[in-house]
Amino acid sequence: MDKIIEYVLEIINNRMLKNKCFILAVGGVGCSGKTTLAKKIAEEFGKEASILPVDCYYKDYKVRRSLGITGAHPKSINLDLLKEHLERLSNCKNVILPKKESTGLSDKGGYEFCPKKIVIIEGLFSLTSSLLKFYDLSIFIDCPDNLQLDRRLIRDKKKVLRNKEDIIETFYKRKIEFDKYLRPFKEKADIVLLSEKDGFKLV
Repeated sequence: MDKIIEYVLEIINNRMLKNKCFILAVGGVGCSGKTTLAKKIAEEFGKEASILPVDCYYKDYKVRRSLGITGAHPKSINLDLLKEHLERLSNCKNVILPKKESTGLSDKGGYEFCPKKIVIIEGLFSLTSSLLKFYDLSIFIDCPDNLQLDRRLIRDKKKVLRNKEDIIETFYKRKIEFDKYLRPFKEKADIVLLSEKDGFKLV
């Protein structure tokens, strides 16, 4: 983990410009460690870094359910609003994050987000092609299916109190969408990492 963080920090410091927000995108498949990596990088910059969770831009769960899609489908997220906000953030302007129903897994939003010197955009759809032009650096994190499922079982049992069978069924439904819509993002990422039990490996 430490070597990966050092590697990313070196790139950020080399690319950073004065009087401009540095926008870093951290994307990848579910339970790959996106939030963990984003927080580790932010900790290194202290008060100079802020994290914007893409989860804030998810459409209401009832809407997704009516469409028969999971959170791994592009139609589940308000990409137009995210794009509009990235335009403002790239000019170091504040944005109001959309207020959304709490699912127990996502940031509720509904507050003013003030960009710092380092802005980290973190979430499943952060590496959508139409958003890449706003980023100074992009990272994609892949993760083996078995490790994703192990983490999902632990996380969802704790946060939403779902039973094991339901979690496994949802995982394999989401996997189809992960493979179709999310994994292709890694082809255009600046850095690709593989999530492992004890950290990340550079691919």
